[in-house]
Amino acid sequence: AFPPADSVGQACFEELERAASANPPTGTDDLLLSLGHIYGRNFSKALEVVDGPGVICYQGEVTGRRVFQVTGHNNEVYLVFPRHFCTCQSFHFD
Repeated sequence: AFPPADSVGQACFEELERAASANPPTGTDDLLLSLGHIYGRNFSKALEVVDGPGVICYQGEVTGRRVFQVTGHNNEVYLVFPRHFCTCQSFHFD
């Protein structure tokens, strides 16, 4: 049996994080393609948002925890708590 898509996707994201932080970054194209196959249209739309100017990171001075404010395609603002929660519809319904 194959592992669930979420665990494969999580492994791809972790590997992408390692690959992107290498100097120079290596292997990221294949990982992005894999994530695109797993998450489909949602992943493509998310990349468009991340590549644009609509992402602001807030980091706590004491805790170092990060929260992102993301402006989506329809100028709606969402809060993203990395690896835990997003206020967007895709997080809840897709």
